[in-house]
Amino acid sequence: MSDPTKELLSASLPSRGVIRVGGPEAAEFLQGLITNDVEKATEDTAIYAALLTPQGKILFDFFVVKSGGGFLLDCHGEYAAALAKRLSMYRLRANVEIEDLSEAWTVIAVFGAGEHPNIGFADPRLAGLGTRVLYPVSDGPAQIDGAVAATEEDYLIWCLSHGLPNIPQDAGQDKTFLLEANFDELNGVDFTKGCYVGQELAARMKHRAKVRKRLMPVTFTGARPEPGTPIMAGEREIGSLRSGIGDRAIALIRLDRFEQAASEQLLADAIPLTVDWPNWLAK
Repeated sequence: MSDPTKELLSASLPSRGVIRVGGPEAAEFLQGLITNDVEKATEDTAIYAALLTPQGKILFDFFVVKSGGGFLLDCHGEYAAALAKRLSMYRLRANVEIEDLSEAWTVIAVFGAGEHPNIGFADPRLAGLGTRVLYPVSDGPAQIDGAVAATEEDYLIWCLSHGLPNIPQDAGQDKTFLLEANFDELNGVDFTKGCYVGQELAARMKHRAKVRKRLMPVTFTGARPEPGTPIMAGEREIGSLRSGIGDRAIALIRLDRFEQAASEQLLADAIPLTVDWPNWLAK
C-alpha cells in the first residue's frame, strides 16, 4: 500500500451504507434515540454516535451529517437495512421519513498526509484521522484532487494503526457496552444532551467509573491467531481477540487483570503479544 504518513490517500468504502432520516421531526426523533447531540451535526460537520439496546449495549454505530433538510447516516452496510428497520420501529407517529440509500450512495475516506480537500466532513472520532465524503452514485466517481487511490483495506489498516475498533465487527451486536467500545473517548456520546435509548446505564458506568473492559489494540510478534482466541497471562485469561489485519488486532481486555499482569508476557494461542494503549485513551 501507499504510505499514508507521507501522502494523501483516497479509498472507496464499499462496506459502508447510507440511511436518510428526513421529515419535519427528524432532528427531534434522532435526538431521543442516539448517544450524541444531533444539534451539533451540520452539512459539513458530522457527529459519531450509536443506537443502543435499552440495556445500554451497542446495536449500531454511524456518523450523522445534515443534508437537504434531513440527516444522512454513514453506517456499516451489512447492517443498514436492520438499522433502518430499527429506526422505523421507534418512529410511531413522528413525522419522519426513513430510507435506505445504500444502493444509490457511496462513501469514500480521504486520509494520510497532505492537504485535505474542503469537501465532506472530518472524521469526528480523532483529530487528523481523515475526511469522509458521501455522494450519490449517479454523480460518478468522486475526484479527490491530490489524493492517491487506495483500497478499503488500506483505510482499515490506517484506522487500526490509531487503535480504532471496527464496530460492530469488534463489539458484536448487543454484546458490548458503549464505554467498553471507547465511545466516551472517541466523541461518540454526549452526557449532557438528555435521554436516549440505553442512556441510564451508559451514564451510570461513566459517573461511577465502572468500565471494567475496553476494546484495545494489540500487536503480535508472530502469526495473528483467530478472532475469539483467549489472551492469557500465565493461567489467567485477561481478554479475547477480535478482528485484525497483519500483525495488529483489536482485543477486549479486562482492565483489572491487565493491570495485575503488568510484568507478565501475554500470549494468545502461545503467540506473544503486547497491548498498545492508545494515547487518546485515558488510563
